[in-house]
Amino acid sequence: LTTGQAIENYLHTLEGDVRQQLYGTLTDSLYNSLFGHVADEGGKAYWVGQLESGAISVLQLMSALMNGAGGADKNLLDAKADIAYEAALRMVDRNVLPTTDITLLGEAQVNKALQHMQDQLATYDVTELSNLLADKDRLISNLLEEAGIH
Repeated sequence: LTTGQAIENYLHTLEGDVRQQLYGTLTDSLYNSLFGHVADEGGKAYWVGQLESGAISVLQLMSALMNGAGGADKNLLDAKADIAYEAALRMVDRNVLPTTDITLLGEAQVNKALQHMQDQLATYDVTELSNLLADKDRLISNLLEEAGIH
């Protein structure tokens, strides 16, 4: 949090145009990571304005985007969260997360598998919700396999 506050303080020392451009780039990047598309102009202007006014901080932006999601974006986030939750449950069912078994599998391998799943989930956008739901079991099976859990 200290580092985040230092970054926030630094951003406020930048010229307005540069700061707004950085806020816009950050907003587009987070939209793309969460929803598979950049923000529309109105949404982008809103969130840049929120950052500029200090209503939210850079550290709060992702949470604000997730909480403010509606319609297809919310449905997509909910589906991704459900898949990630079920994958974690399957790991717990196999005593990976609550025990020292993760050390036997190799923490790096498990982390790599989790990152890979996160990257795969990020490739789905709102137009692919039905594909995401259809791919659920395959995504979870791939995660378990990559983590060394059979």
